[in-house]
Amino acid sequence: WTRGTDLRNLFTNARYLQDESVEIFLSNNRKTLKIYGSPWQPQFEGFLTYKKPGPGKGHIKDLWESSIPESVDIVATHSPPKGHLDAGIGSEDLLDLLESVQPKLNCFGHIHKGRQGKMSGAQRIQDGRTLYVNGAIVNDDLEPIWDPVLVEIP
Repeated sequence: WTRGTDLRNLFTNARYLQDESVEIFLSNNRKTLKIYGSPWQPQFEGFLTYKKPGPGKGHIKDLWESSIPESVDIVATHSPPKGHLDAGIGSEDLLDLLESVQPKLNCFGHIHKGRQGKMSGAQRIQDGRTLYVNGAIVNDDLEPIWDPVLVEIP
């Protein structure tokens, strides 16, 4: 993957969400979930997924403000929000937006060491209406050491 590659064209058996939403109808309970996805992170300059923090043209705050819908159930982001399973380096811009939008779930995984313990509950935090889940399965050496996280959406 190189800068400028549109990852949406690489998948044939999955839907890659890049600053967009999709609605999924769940036939078992006859509900529709609106899911938003974004690959960007403001923590590590030089990564292909890096966007500058704060407001400004091309900066992550403006991008998220213009693309995260008000009525969304799940926000899947690369970056964690500040103070939520983030090892102290989460995004303040994302936290501000999530506190405003209040999705049922925000899942992320960029800060691997923000996930602690083996299925101990330490990978999830409930804050108001939103459940925050660090779904990283690898450590900082990219070794798979954690099980996937199962989340039920009411």
